[in-house]
Amino acid sequence: MARSIPDALELARRHVAEAEQRVLEQRKRLAKMIEAGRTGQAAVNAKKLLRTFEDTLANMRDHLAMEEGSGRGRSSADPGSRDETPLKHRRSQARNF
Repeated sequence: MARSIPDALELARRHVAEAEQRVLEQRKRLAKMIEAGRTGQAAVNAKKLLRTFEDTLANMRDHLAMEEGSGRGRSSADPGSRDETPLKHRRSQARNF
């Protein structure tokens, strides 16, 4: 059975909110690692995971905006806004952590 539009929108909003929480939590984890002086492979992996979460969140926001018909996807005003650095460049930065 297909979901009604309001149900689908509410589900998408909930998914965005959950993804925002994951991004915030991962940022905190990474900050703690850096504060503790952990800059090895574990920190590099944590940073890569954060970028994956951020990219996924940006895609979810775009999709939600499209579904809502607002035309608003990513917004630099959003506190959890995605880093607009090209993914290839961010990956090279993560390797040089």
